[in-house]
Amino acid sequence: MAVTRTEKLTNTAVARLAYAHKQQFYIVRDIEVGGFYIRVTATSKVYKYNCDVTEAGKRVTRGFTIGTSAKMTADAARLEAEKLVIQRKQGTLPKLAISALPPAETGITLGEAWAQFKDASIKEGKKPRTIAFYELVMRTHLKPWLDTPLKNITRSMVKELHEKISEKHRARANQVIVTGGAVYTFARADLEEVDLSMLSPWRGRKLFNKIKPRQTGLAAASLPDWWCKVDRLNAVLREANLFGILTGLRKENLIALRWDQINIKNRYISIDPESMKSGEPFKLPMSRAMVRCLWRARKGSRMLHEVNSRTWVFASDRSRSGHISNTKNVQSWIRADGTKLKKVRVEQSAHALRHSWRDFANEARVWPIHSKVLMHHAVGSDVHSEYLTLGNMFDDLRTSQEAVSSFIVKNIAPAEEARRGLM
Repeated sequence: MAVTRTEKLTNTAVARLAYAHKQQFYIVRDIEVGGFYIRVTATSKVYKYNCDVTEAGKRVTRGFTIGTSAKMTADAARLEAEKLVIQRKQGTLPKLAISALPPAETGITLGEAWAQFKDASIKEGKKPRTIAFYELVMRTHLKPWLDTPLKNITRSMVKELHEKISEKHRARANQVIVTGGAVYTFARADLEEVDLSMLSPWRGRKLFNKIKPRQTGLAAASLPDWWCKVDRLNAVLREANLFGILTGLRKENLIALRWDQINIKNRYISIDPESMKSGEPFKLPMSRAMVRCLWRARKGSRMLHEVNSRTWVFASDRSRSGHISNTKNVQSWIRADGTKLKKVRVEQSAHALRHSWRDFANEARVWPIHSKVLMHHAVGSDVHSEYLTLGNMFDDLRTSQEAVSSFIVKNIAPAEEARRGLM
């Protein structure tokens, strides 16, 4: 049950009201205007008004949503409540149980709901990369709909948008449906937009495109040709590609690797929890080949990017971040006639290198559980898997890491003399 108390609703009083616990709410009624109150949930504070009226000889309760504390002051909300009190006495109350204010006549827009959904996601502790992706979808694919009331977005509109995006990017089309659906559900449940249908136009099971996993991994036999291309890059990009295939790190962890994450003495890399999918810290054991790769990267970075190399392993003076933004060495230019040209010296992305590491771990006969842990994948969802104490496996994990690195280096340079510098 909701807890109800009474006090004068002022801006100061409303600001002091603590948000309720998740899936709970409480009500604070105003002492001056009867029927005027604020409903506080885990993510919002909504001004409301209700009253009893007689309709067709029966007494019924009518409720009205006036607005949120983020959009209007307490005095403005009280003024609207007083207008509703007068309309009730005159018998001219709106028949629909929604807000009497102009914004509520059209309903909350997608942009307004998104703004509150974003704030709630930050309070909930969602990862910055997740919120950044939501924001990308909203300002690109859903930008034309930001001023459209949510209740005016129909199933046919969503289907048409999904089909249009699917022509170029089938996976992104699915992601747009998920993002739009999340904002819609938030507006209906948390913001209590009563005019939104329980049957969401964004429901996506039948809309979703089937996406097959990309088969982008390198074969062991193709490693010499791959290395031939990589070896022509500058020192920083060359070692970034080699380190990517030796570690199987995710792109964002690879390109933004810092020297303060490297522990040479105990041979491991500390991955920050905020940059991991699981949100947990991770220590990746390093092989001898990985350590040698880091020393070459430091030497190359210091020669090419003296200042940024103090912080970043794979430094760059061309990017705002101070580190490389990609491992593929993409070069683009525009001809005099306006034609855009692009040249990619290395086809394999950081994600493809991660795929390759998984295949090479299998060929190196690494224990599957070790392979999962080294890639920071979930070991399993059953209780038996959760009993694994990963800290006790660290030495064994390093042995497995050495096995994968040895397999990769031997296939890059079959001749022993050629691979001495890599091991």
